[in-house]
Amino acid sequence: MSPQPARVAPARRKWPYYCTALTLAAAAGAFLWSRAPVPAFQKIVVRLPLVGDEIVAALDREPPDPAARVNAVLEGTADRQGDRVRVVAELRREDGHRYWTRTFDRPLNEIVLEVAAAVAPGVRKRATRHKASVVAYERYLDGRGHFARNDFANALESFDAATASDGDFALAFAWQAIAAEQLAEQGSRRPNELLPGARDAAERALALDSALPEAHLALGIVKLQYDWDWDQARSELERARALSPRDARVAWWYRRWQAAMNQAPAPPLDVPDADSARHLLAEADDLRSQKYVTPVTFALAAAAAHDTESLFRWLDAAYDERCVQLPYLLRNPALPQSDPRLLELIRRLKLPTVQ
Repeated sequence: MSPQPARVAPARRKWPYYCTALTLAAAAGAFLWSRAPVPAFQKIVVRLPLVGDEIVAALDREPPDPAARVNAVLEGTADRQGDRVRVVAELRREDGHRYWTRTFDRPLNEIVLEVAAAVAPGVRKRATRHKASVVAYERYLDGRGHFARNDFANALESFDAATASDGDFALAFAWQAIAAEQLAEQGSRRPNELLPGARDAAERALALDSALPEAHLALGIVKLQYDWDWDQARSELERARALSPRDARVAWWYRRWQAAMNQAPAPPLDVPDADSARHLLAEADDLRSQKYVTPVTFALAAAAAHDTESLFRWLDAAYDERCVQLPYLLRNPALPQSDPRLLELIRRLKLPTVQ
């Protein structure tokens, strides 16, 4: 999606803008509070280098105000020397009116809350995040950059490095779990190899900071996608919503829980045409001998080819490997919804039956 995050350099240099279209879209939904003459609870677009996502996340915890009307833009540049970052930031209206210009000079692991608190003073007052080491925080930012580009393998590697560097960094543990689940959802790694570790990381994040929304979200995701513990998944996701009610990611995962419970439409799954499906099924064992391919791929192919025996062979494999797509696949109308074997699989997952 966008260029690699900047790395540590021995000499001072200008840092490029670290902001993707995805970051801007997320930022546009963030609300904030600030001193006069800035109107209360304005929408803001963040165009700061390096720390944009994190500032958005901090500001998004501010309570919304229905009187919000005016959009604002927070933009600036950053220089780095050693462990310190110097940010020159400007908050202005979209029509060009300038609210203020500020210069921040802080260590990398402090600069996010310093900038966010200048725009939304309540952020600093309520912040409970651990002040991670500079090295750990840099690896964490690397991970967020990879995650924004859907590069979940490198994101997980970066979050692993962050938690290895700082064992008390709750936010990095939470994102470590979230990245592992997303990697499993891509279908190129076995969920039962990735997600037990994701559960451990989410539980570690929660033990370190029980007020961290990302920790509850991470554990809720693992309980939903891997443990198939529907009650605890709902409890954790609801707690994440209570702590961060305007977080779009939390809302999205809560809808996934509703889909699993047959309370909302299931996420779409790609079903191949019949000819492609038959060819894919013929190659399935050879493909799986060369690299991991999720059984869900072949279950969908079997459904498209109306090959019921192959369908249940691959559904059983998906159950054994605890494929994260399985609860949603079982609702797909392409599957024989009245087949006793499908009903038994739904029972084993403890999913509600379709009325």
